[in-house]
Amino acid sequence: MGNKETIKQIVNEEFIKNMDKLNEVEIYRLTSGIPNERLRASAAVSNLLLIWIKEIIENSKENATNELKIECIKELFNVMDKYIKAEMIN
Repeated sequence: MGNKETIKQIVNEEFIKNMDKLNEVEIYRLTSGIPNERLRASAAVSNLLLIWIKEIIENSKENATNELKIECIKELFNVMDKYIKAEMIN
């Protein structure tokens, strides 16, 4: 990709572009039919996931290479996918 500043700029632009898409109608469409307790649980899990990702990224231990951090984050998403699929079945 590019240098760190270029990556920051691209991520910032994409974040803003995607946040601008989330108007009240779009949020309603995305959450329509989902019970309130599931929405609250989803918000809590999303927050926890972001906290875990931040902790992984900020880990400064010697053996915490960038490759290992990426693998940890990928595994977090794999676990989330399994959890969400299991919840959808129940």
